[in-house]
Amino acid sequence: MKLFSLGKLAVVCFAALSVAHPGEVEHENAAGHLAKRQFYFNACRSLAKCANHLETRGVLARAEARRKAAFNTHQKTPGQCPTQSLKGGAPGRLHNRDTDSVLNTLHHSNRTGLTANTAECEIFSSNLTCILNPERETSPY
Repeated sequence: MKLFSLGKLAVVCFAALSVAHPGEVEHENAAGHLAKRQFYFNACRSLAKCANHLETRGVLARAEARRKAAFNTHQKTPGQCPTQSLKGGAPGRLHNRDTDSVLNTLHHSNRTGLTANTAECEIFSSNLTCILNPERETSPY
């Protein structure tokens, strides 16, 4: 009997919860949908319809000339991108991606007299360019 009354109580509680939040009901508005469809049909969001007009007026050619002039003002030498340099007589060769000079460079230390028993203070004390800062937040928080 108690199980049956507990079941009734659960059904009543769930029914009360579902009635308390019925959800949003949208009524059909055919005139509003038609107006929205007409608006979307008339409002094109691209220049596809204007492309012929822009080309005949010369807008595209002027924009291309303006971009080319801006690019040429930022060049260091004519015919060369700003990130490129004349290294080794090779015009237009990228400085950062010159793999021949990187692979042919010897990257070994020039320090002599170091052994496995050398103290750390002797190895690292002569490097005055290394400055250690404590880690901390650099924000106003």
